[in-house]
Amino acid sequence: MNRILQVMRGVAAILLVVLVLPLWAHAETELSYGALVTAWDSNLDRTGSEALLPVSLLWRPNSGTIQLRASSAYMMGRYRIDTPAYANSFTGERMTDTKLGLDFYRPLGKMHFSLAISGNLPTGDPRWETYERVGNIPIIFMPSRFRGRGWGLNTIVALGFPLSDSWSLTASGGYLVNGSVDMGIVGADEVNIGDSALAGFALTRHAGPSLFRLKAITTLPGDGKVNGSVGFAAPPATALSFRWETGHGAHFTFLTNFDLFGKAKYVDGLGHLVTEADKSFGNRLTITPSLEYRLTSRTRMSTSARFKKVFTNDVANSSGLYEAGGYMAGGEQSLKWKMSGGFSSRLSVGYDRILHKNSAYDALMQFTDVTYNVVSFGTGMVFQW
Repeated sequence: MNRILQVMRGVAAILLVVLVLPLWAHAETELSYGALVTAWDSNLDRTGSEALLPVSLLWRPNSGTIQLRASSAYMMGRYRIDTPAYANSFTGERMTDTKLGLDFYRPLGKMHFSLAISGNLPTGDPRWETYERVGNIPIIFMPSRFRGRGWGLNTIVALGFPLSDSWSLTASGGYLVNGSVDMGIVGADEVNIGDSALAGFALTRHAGPSLFRLKAITTLPGDGKVNGSVGFAAPPATALSFRWETGHGAHFTFLTNFDLFGKAKYVDGLGHLVTEADKSFGNRLTITPSLEYRLTSRTRMSTSARFKKVFTNDVANSSGLYEAGGYMAGGEQSLKWKMSGGFSSRLSVGYDRILHKNSAYDALMQFTDVTYNVVSFGTGMVFQW
C-alpha cells in the first residue's frame, strides 16, 4: 500500500511540474519583502516595539484571468506595562499565519465575474494577540500587526455590470470559515469565533482621470464556541466606504470608512444565547487623504494623513465592557523609486497620536485618559520578472 502511495505521489509531482512550468514560463511573477519597525509609549507607562518582516509572492499568467498569491511575515515584539499598581510584559518572536489565495477574473460580454479564494494556514501563535495586550496599542485604533487565527477559508464571488458609459455596479457575496484555536485565555482552551456570511455592493463612476466609488459590505457572523459549546456571537457589522481618486502627474486619493456595529450575543446564567441589551462595540470613522507626486522619472513621493474617531459604546461606565472611544491622528511620508533589473524600492516614516478616553484609573480610582505616541519606519523591495 505504501508503495502504491509513493508511486501516486510521484506521478502527481510529475504532472504538477509538466502542467505548471509552461505556465510559469509565460507568467509575471512579483516578489515583495521588507521590514516595518513600530515603537510607542504612553503617559501611563505602556510601551512596546515591533519589527515585522513581511514577504509575499504574486504569480500572474499572461492570460490575465488568474492570480495566485502567498504571504507571511516574521514578527519580533516587546510589550510592557509598568505602573505602581501593576507590572507585566510579553516578549516574543514568531512567524505569523500564512495566507494562500487565488483570484479569478473573467469578462462576460459587458459584465465581469470574479472569484477570490483565500486560505489561512496556522503558522502563527493564536495566543500572541492575547498576550500582547499587556502593552499594545488598543486594537480599536490600530489592528494587531500579528496574525494567529488558525485554519480558515474565505470565498468571495462578485458580478459586475455597467449602468451607463461611466457608471458600473458590482454585487458580491461570500462565506468565511474559521477553525478552533487556543487563544491563551484561562478556562477557554478551544475558541472558535464562528463562520460568517457577507454581502455587499460597489457603485463606481469613471470620469476622465477621476474615479468615484461608494462601497458597502455587511458581515453576519455565526455562533462562536468555547470548549465545544456555543458561548457568544460577534456583532453584525456594516462597513461603508467612499473613495475619490483624481489627477495625472500628481495623484490625489480621498478615502473615508465608516464601520457600524450591531449587538453581540452572549450566554446568560441559564445557558441561553441572548442578545446584549446595549451595544458593546462603538462605531468607527476613518478619513485618509493622500497625495502622490513625481520627483523624477524614476522616483515618486507620497504624503498621507489619517484621522480616526472611535465612538463611545452604549454600555454603562460601571460595566467591564464600557468603552469611551477616542481619537487617532497622524500621517506618513514615503518615497518610491525604480531601479534596473525589475527592482523597485520604498522607504516610509510615520507618526500617530492616540487619545484613548477613560481607559485607565488614576491614583484616586477615577477614570483617566491614556495617550499614545506611535512612530513607524518601513522599507521594502519589489522584484518583478
